[in-house]
Amino acid sequence: MINKSEIINKFHIVVYLYLVFGWLLSETSCKFLLFFSPTVMVQWGINNDRCILTQLEEKYKKEEMNIKILKKDDDQIAEKDKEKEEGGSFTRNMFKKFGIEITERGTNILTYMVAYHSFLQSYWRVVF
Repeated sequence: MINKSEIINKFHIVVYLYLVFGWLLSETSCKFLLFFSPTVMVQWGINNDRCILTQLEEKYKKEEMNIKILKKDDDQIAEKDKEKEEGGSFTRNMFKKFGIEITERGTNILTYMVAYHSFLQSYWRVVF
């Protein structure tokens, strides 16, 4: 059975890819991104550079880990220790999966640049 944290993670990947490449799809998509990109950037800014989807995913992972601990399965406890090490932002964890090390500051700069780029591309397609 798929966990809630995994569902949120997959949804987060879709949202991330849409934010990065959505301006390539259509003019309607660009119009939506003109609202969505700044909204995401403001949400990051007022939430200490943390995405609400990342926080929700972490919340469900903690709940799922508590359930696994109650089952007292040694393999699952070892899995808990592995997942506890991952932590950090969604983007940084994605880079780690591909063997790319990046600082938290670098991750923040990159995510803001990508969102702003998407906004500018969308604006260009809608206005010009």
